[in-house]
Amino acid sequence: MSTNKSTAVASFAVDTVIIGGGQAGLAMSRCLQDYSVSHIILERKRLAERWRSERWDSLRLLTPNWMTRLPGNYQYQGHDPDGYMTASETIKFFQEYADSFHAPIKTYTEVINVERSNDGEQLRVLTNRGAEYKARNVVIATGFCDQARVLDYARHIPLNILQLDPSDYHRPSQLPPGNVLIVGASATGCQIAKELLDYNEQSKEPQFGKIIMSVGRHTRLPRMYRGKDILFWLDAIGFFTSFVDASTERDSPGPQIIGTPLHADLDLSILQSRGVQLVGHASGVKHSDGGKTTMTFENDLHETISVADAKLSMLLTKIGEYISQHEIDALSSARLDPVPIPFHPLTELDLNDIRTLIWATGYVRNYPLLLASPPNYSRQRWRCSAQSWRDARERNLYFRYAVRNDAFFQLY
Repeated sequence: MSTNKSTAVASFAVDTVIIGGGQAGLAMSRCLQDYSVSHIILERKRLAERWRSERWDSLRLLTPNWMTRLPGNYQYQGHDPDGYMTASETIKFFQEYADSFHAPIKTYTEVINVERSNDGEQLRVLTNRGAEYKARNVVIATGFCDQARVLDYARHIPLNILQLDPSDYHRPSQLPPGNVLIVGASATGCQIAKELLDYNEQSKEPQFGKIIMSVGRHTRLPRMYRGKDILFWLDAIGFFTSFVDASTERDSPGPQIIGTPLHADLDLSILQSRGVQLVGHASGVKHSDGGKTTMTFENDLHETISVADAKLSMLLTKIGEYISQHEIDALSSARLDPVPIPFHPLTELDLNDIRTLIWATGYVRNYPLLLASPPNYSRQRWRCSAQSWRDARERNLYFRYAVRNDAFFQLY
């Protein structure tokens, strides 16, 4: 005779559940604590997990340390305010921030569903640990764009080519020897290209033959300008806090900058001078009857580079006007030469010549829990941190103070 045993589900009641234990979730938690709002943070793995397992080893913040500010007047307190934190330093910063206000975080607790309670007055947050949380509000704090974007035709790439996105790539030694194709020319693509070049130079024998970069829309920026970090000037002229059309700003190209102890520039001119071959933006993959697989590129390299250079020129002019208007004692402006544009760049590439393809094509939003809600569910109690109506430019560069501001706005 069989006996059916019912398994009791541990149930907890809080005002607000925060999904995600990274910078946005911690910032929201601190703000709720300041208002004495009961809440819990549910994190699928460890605090700041993406910085632990989905970043490459040498990555540093793109923003100088003095820009790192979180709610509770918590900011960088080290001896290098103009430097750029490494991944390990960033993790330590977030851990110490969480400890500073005893953030109520449950790690290794993945949310598998959110649904209405039977009375419709609360939300039931179900987890992989068998516990449920009943709350009036749910905040999704899993990132402004949390999933690496890979183009649809990646599935047509031959299986003998190693394909990586930025969350998979950690260091050059994980790549097989041979030619490398990097699709994307913003910060991620340029930084990985530089790292592969450095690795080649440090090896007894170069591991990577050709490094080819498919260049799409991008924002060219110098690291330093007139004696200050370029982000100092962008902050000063109000660039990051200007209101924008969210539907278009989300697709705006990322910057070509890097955080290094030397405050060095990184752009297409530098990469070309070190041997990187530039091609237009990737447009597709085609197969021939003989089994040959070819990636195709648009013949738009000249236009793409020219547009980026023109926008940079206008930006530097605006900064110069700001310096003059405010009578700031700044260094004289240095000449930034246009990026050399290759004659007759490739429009087709035989993928038999490629061993590794790295997709540095940005990130997209993925909020599956929103889709899990019943169709007639009112989403007024959902909050998506870093996606408020403000939608200013500041969060495109992972500004810690952008997350701080978003957390404040979620409370109203």
